[in-house]
Amino acid sequence: MLSAPPALIAVVGPIEPSLLAAWVRHYRWLGVERFLIAFHFPDHVPDSQRHELQAACRELGIIPTGTSTGPWHEHTNTRLRDALRSQAGPGWHRQRTPDRLAARRRPRPGLRGHLTHRLLHGDPRKIVLARHDVTVSSGNHRSPGHRPNADRICAVHHFKWRSGVLDDLRRRVQHFTSGTWQEHTPAVRDEANRLLTHVGQHGGVINTSDPRFAFRRASLDQIPFGWPSEARNIFTTWRPHAHSGQD
Repeated sequence: MLSAPPALIAVVGPIEPSLLAAWVRHYRWLGVERFLIAFHFPDHVPDSQRHELQAACRELGIIPTGTSTGPWHEHTNTRLRDALRSQAGPGWHRQRTPDRLAARRRPRPGLRGHLTHRLLHGDPRKIVLARHDVTVSSGNHRSPGHRPNADRICAVHHFKWRSGVLDDLRRRVQHFTSGTWQEHTPAVRDEANRLLTHVGQHGGVINTSDPRFAFRRASLDQIPFGWPSEARNIFTTWRPHAHSGQD
């Protein structure tokens, strides 16, 4: 049982102010009282957009903990997140990333499916709550030295479905391929390429009728019927996809 509401740790990219406001409202509704936010803006983001988002954050009653600019290396998010965790101090930390140049795109309002691992071959596991003294890997996917509990699985809501995400993905692939942005492995770039290839084959959108993805109606406050058993099966059987450069 938590002795106090956990601090919410978030690294935020150049999203729309309206998306930031919706994200803050959602977590305040869940009981979050303390937000530690760091902004990162890649070089292509104009100063006006940066200032607008920072001002919107303050209007929501949240003072950004830090702001950085420049290349979005694979380690950038981890470095900023760990700095926020250090500032948050002892206790529990809720891990969220509203926009990290998302490798996914919401197909249409009210749908939920299994896209991350079935199309992108990405790691579907997320650590959503961690004590301050527990190390969390890049992307919040695992904690070295700790074994996950398959009986305590949370539904993760990604606030990453936004206009311009395909341009962000193309930029990500270009910069990682050229070496302008540093990567540890080609996994992130490969995920982006798989999404871009898929939407390119389907008129610029995700094929929500594909049975592999099991899309269904859903909401932020209700888990679809059968989700716990589906999630457990995904959690226990998922393995890293061998790098081949192809879907």
